[in-house]
Amino acid sequence: MLVALMLAALVGGCNTFTVELSVPETLLPTHELRVGAAREEITPVPGLPMGGYGFIGQTARGFWTRLYANALVIEDPDGTPLVLVSCDLWALPGGLADEVAARVRADSRGLGIGREHLVIAATHTHQSPGAYASALAYNAVAGPESGFDPALFDFLATRISRAILRAANTRAPATMSWRDGHLARLVRNRSMGAFSRNPANETSDFVGPGNAVPYCDLRTPVADRNACRAVDATATVIRFERDDTIIGAAVFVALHPTAAGPGVAVYSSDVFGIAGIHAARQLQALEGGAPPVLAFFNGAEGDVSADWRQQDGPHAVALGRQLGAAVTELAAGGTREEHVAIDYAFERFDLAGACRTDEDGTERCAASRPSVGRATLAGASDGRTHAWPSIFRAGVTRKALGPQGVKVPAMDPGFGWFRLPLSSLILLPIRGPSNAALGVYRLGPLAIATLPGEFTTMMGRRIAVDVAQALPSTKRVLLAGLANAYLSYFTTPEEYAGQFYEGASTLYGPESGPVIGAGITRLASMVERGKRTRQPRVETIAYSPGPERQFGLEDVEAPHVSDEGLGHLLHEPPYKQGQPYPSTCWTGAAPRFPEVRLPTVAIEIASDDDTWSPLAGADNFGTDIITVASPRDDGNADWRAIWMPNPSVPLNARVRFVVQHGEPAKGAGDIAQAKDAQPAPIRSEPFTLDGPDFASSCPAR
Repeated sequence: MLVALMLAALVGGCNTFTVELSVPETLLPTHELRVGAAREEITPVPGLPMGGYGFIGQTARGFWTRLYANALVIEDPDGTPLVLVSCDLWALPGGLADEVAARVRADSRGLGIGREHLVIAATHTHQSPGAYASALAYNAVAGPESGFDPALFDFLATRISRAILRAANTRAPATMSWRDGHLARLVRNRSMGAFSRNPANETSDFVGPGNAVPYCDLRTPVADRNACRAVDATATVIRFERDDTIIGAAVFVALHPTAAGPGVAVYSSDVFGIAGIHAARQLQALEGGAPPVLAFFNGAEGDVSADWRQQDGPHAVALGRQLGAAVTELAAGGTREEHVAIDYAFERFDLAGACRTDEDGTERCAASRPSVGRATLAGASDGRTHAWPSIFRAGVTRKALGPQGVKVPAMDPGFGWFRLPLSSLILLPIRGPSNAALGVYRLGPLAIATLPGEFTTMMGRRIAVDVAQALPSTKRVLLAGLANAYLSYFTTPEEYAGQFYEGASTLYGPESGPVIGAGITRLASMVERGKRTRQPRVETIAYSPGPERQFGLEDVEAPHVSDEGLGHLLHEPPYKQGQPYPSTCWTGAAPRFPEVRLPTVAIEIASDDDTWSPLAGADNFGTDIITVASPRDDGNADWRAIWMPNPSVPLNARVRFVVQHGEPAKGAGDIAQAKDAQPAPIRSEPFTLDGPDFASSCPAR
């Protein structure tokens, strides 16, 4: 990992791009709350390395669940806007957020929307593309292959800004309501050794006898029954409706969406995306109208896992359905707010060397340079890498030294009392990511604070408590993690001292979390006083993403077997043991940037009179179909779609695949919206699930 960083610094350290931002016009009051909602697909071409799992991650062969940018544009009666955007990505780098802001600002539909009005966050799915970060370090090590792909970056900026502009263009009078709920047995703390180092008066609120939350089922990979109680399992849904029908909602909940596991070689939005699919369908069935736009915002999830028993497709689907059912229930009701005003404070914040003053007047500072500890290479406690149980293990510490405290850098060899500072020497030419955009936004009785990375449960709680004290009229403080920038992990100083995975991955030392918290609290105090930070009239920001590399379908190796890399998703069909899932194959165009055209695959079912109609929910916009591709020498692609039928499908029903080339309508969530795509659809031969053959269009491998 360190050698890759050094080579990237030497080869592409001077590769930069700039973003120019300007202050927007002030919107005129409309004297009513106005809201617009839109979603835009951001599933890229196959062949990209996926980000989040680092060197144990995969290159995407295709997609399981599609990736989206979900945008809500809110404008209060005085004309103050707030834009909430949730993206199915592993991280949201500052350079991408700024580029989106610049594109929105340059379009007439984005009138009045400036950088300070945007909260753009990643859901943190680890089955999303890497290679688009605005910092060299993450492009070098976040995925199995290194490099910055400018075509991917442009694609994401185009699609995310398009979602915002479409939402802005649909702003119309609306009402807002919100509701809290508890997610029992859905999440657990994956780092109890670190959590238990916090003061007992804080941890007892979670694991003390007064907490009625159920204990963990020890059949899951946890060693502490309290792990399911040592989390903030609250979900908050902010609902926006028009004519008594939901048009969109912002969902705040904290968990790592890694239920599918690191072995899955296709794009997937994991638990959050599955929850959104099911909740949107349920809400549309209950209320009618178009499918609502559901934007999921991850919270302080640094030490929080979804409560999977093992990482695979069935567990991801089960947890996603459970979360989707909870979101449906919370979104169907809530407290309506009659007067919704928006206020905010926003500033750019450089964490490197930044300081805070504690209660006794002592100045405490973050480190001026980043460092990675030993346990980082071992992975999280419930997701060990190949480096475990080698020397890269949790709990390796030294006597506290400087602003990095007890951390032992990952690659510093030691001989007794002497350690060779190899990590520092290799990383010397690299300036680590340190710039963040912090914001606190008051939306009626709610406050939203942005977190530039992955904060542990307790670090997030301390920030939420401080923000609530600074905004005494606020009923609920919501944390939007992985928002507007990504600076890795943030723990409490007590957790950091244990040097578990999260503390080892905290780049700027034990004070970095409290320093960010102090900055957020200062912004909350400004909101309470009605003040905002002053933005420059014109601001030019430079980013250094490192060496460029263009990825694509040609980076997908032809599999030795048809389901290679899909084993975590494909389980033995329950209806016919020993048989593969139904699949169909065809040759079609290979997707290319900038306009990615992915095929639409669906299942049709025959009625008694031999007429065919779409089988509800059975298409590759949901969770039932996996679509993969391999490159051909002629520049096209060999495609394969694998159908995992819902148990409700009758075994003797006559069904068939229908494949439609081209790209679905913008923001489509329904195959019916893609009817104008070209060329003509391809239909497989009819078959039944209990028949001898499922499909004849796939060659044997």
